[in-house]
Amino acid sequence: MPQDVGAHAAAQLIALSVPFGQEFLVFGGALASLLFFLLYLCSLGLQFSLGVFQRLSATVEEKVGASDDQDEQDEEDAKT
Repeated sequence: MPQDVGAHAAAQLIALSVPFGQEFLVFGGALASLLFFLLYLCSLGLQFSLGVFQRLSATVEEKVGASDDQDEQDEEDAKT
């Protein structure tokens, strides 16, 4: 009889662990979803930052290119 009590206790622990395992799977999936969402938000912020940097570098390039064109025009005017 005492041996049966140990066997029943082990069976109950196994039966109890199944619902906890299922809940862990559900809540673990929710946590993973949250982490992927936060990762997506960070990458979105990086994308906006790189867009601003691209516009800034295009503006600087445009100004440098305009000054180079002016220098070339001044050289041509000096020759004539």
